[in-house]
Amino acid sequence: MADALKKLLELPQEEKERLGAVHTPREIAQQPFIWRDTAERFGGQRDRIMDFLKDSGALTARGRIVMTGAGTSDYVGRCIEPALRTVLKAEARAVPSTDIVTQPEATFIPKNRYLLINFARSGNSPESVGSFRFANETASQVRHLAITCNSEGKLAQFAREYPDLAYSFLLHEKSNDESLVMTSSFSGMVVAGLALAHIKKYRGFPRLVEKMAAAGERMLAKGSDVARKLAAMDFQRTVYLGTGALMGAATESALKSQESTSGDVMSSVESFVGLRHGPQAVIHDNTLVVAYVSSDPYVRRYETDLLKENRAKGLGMMTVAVATETDSELSGAVDEVIEIQPRGKSKLPDVLRAPVDNIFGQLLGLFKSMELGYSPDAPSKTGVIHRVVEGISVYDREKYLREGAFEVFAGR
Repeated sequence: MADALKKLLELPQEEKERLGAVHTPREIAQQPFIWRDTAERFGGQRDRIMDFLKDSGALTARGRIVMTGAGTSDYVGRCIEPALRTVLKAEARAVPSTDIVTQPEATFIPKNRYLLINFARSGNSPESVGSFRFANETASQVRHLAITCNSEGKLAQFAREYPDLAYSFLLHEKSNDESLVMTSSFSGMVVAGLALAHIKKYRGFPRLVEKMAAAGERMLAKGSDVARKLAAMDFQRTVYLGTGALMGAATESALKSQESTSGDVMSSVESFVGLRHGPQAVIHDNTLVVAYVSSDPYVRRYETDLLKENRAKGLGMMTVAVATETDSELSGAVDEVIEIQPRGKSKLPDVLRAPVDNIFGQLLGLFKSMELGYSPDAPSKTGVIHRVVEGISVYDREKYLREGAFEVFAGR
């Protein structure tokens, strides 16, 4: 671990409290441990989870996997959707729990069989509880897999109360982040989802997680100093780029920039190819561009072309690329490259990289928060955001349907 993060971790407790950085640096640093622990825990429950997965019918012709969560927990699903589709060969889709609560019939078709995977740090948000309820009311055949960091949360309680309907996979208690911003809870749940994607041939998965953890430790070391240096620059916008699973990581990183700076740094997220279709307009002279560059040579060809185009147009204050390893073409298209797996005999595929790449977004958010004078553990200047979302009422949808509020949509 290099100097910038290490120095924060080694500060006296009183100084950490003064800076409001008691939890966030520690929770970022502990992620490789959380990943290894998650793989071990999943391995111990693999047979039970496999039986539950089969009982759900999710892998049958009419079976579907829906991943849900709100905010960061939604982005977990976006990171693992490609792995569920390409490795598990499942019909999988990430849908925000906010959408399920407001329009459940847009997600669930009664004749199909569903496994609803609910990702949640606390498992107590109104949308977590509401998505569990509305899935049962809308779909005729649904089972629930809660992947959560809180053994006392409502989702974990549901699994204990309804064992035939729900199963709860609990991460290590340290993953239940105390900071407002989710870091190890996010990446730990991503690893749990990736474990599910590899459940049929699980024996090799712990070795993959070990490679992820080694890459994560390298990111903590090298990325820490790069993030600290960038945070001192006067950028007011960030644009994160990614493809596939790395688009999910980019989306989460963009949220970290905004959350950690109380919205002083506004963030956008886009795919490399999609950036040309309008979103390039947001890259001004005050914009930092962060590119999560694919390990796939075919995908990387498109991404490098875009980065070269941005450079030719003079877009942005600075561009940083995160890649398994660099080459002369990539190095010439950006200002800095963070290599997470140089000289590796086999590169981490993109479906496994989201937890690793996203560490850079977490580190950048941490140091920019401190640079702007915020407390990383609780950076919301106005107090409008909270560790567990508040102020949302979940209504009785059947009552409104009976009163005819949705006549046209319901076909009445």
